[in-house]
Amino acid sequence: FGKPMARCGDRRTYLYQNKAVDQQTHLGEDLASLVTSPVYAGNNGVVVYAEPLGIYGQTVILDHGLGVFSSYSHLSQIDVKVGDKVDKGAVLGRTGTTGLAAGDHLHFAINLQGEFVDPLEWWDPHWLKDQVEGVWAGTATAAATGDASKPAKEKKKTKRTRKGKKKRR
Repeated sequence: FGKPMARCGDRRTYLYQNKAVDQQTHLGEDLASLVTSPVYAGNNGVVVYAEPLGIYGQTVILDHGLGVFSSYSHLSQIDVKVGDKVDKGAVLGRTGTTGLAAGDHLHFAINLQGEFVDPLEWWDPHWLKDQVEGVWAGTATAAATGDASKPAKEKKKTKRTRKGKKKRR
């Protein structure tokens, strides 16, 4: 895919028959493509949606686990079905102009636990290592040692004795 045509966070006006029908914040990246280019899965996942989705047209949504979802929209063709397990690089479909697309391209978005996030961050391996893998590794380590539910620094409780002195528990 080529250079982004529209960026995540851009303010967009959607036109239908030359009339503005909606204004929204753009929630993904629009990537230039050759007509009906294959669209590949960004990572391993399970297909949870594979049908038209309003202004996004033909859309495939993958669940990657841990609340991470990727979506691929404006497809001219969908080659997967709900429930399919796909590997990174598997063909999901082909780019197109379905929905409110002005030209053949791929709209790619990442949703993290219900919030759309900038997909460019997820393409940067250094950002992923620092922001995602490190956090998940820390959580996994805490869970493995049995400390996942404890605060990082637990304060010791004190109790006053009958003579008014503090005694540590």
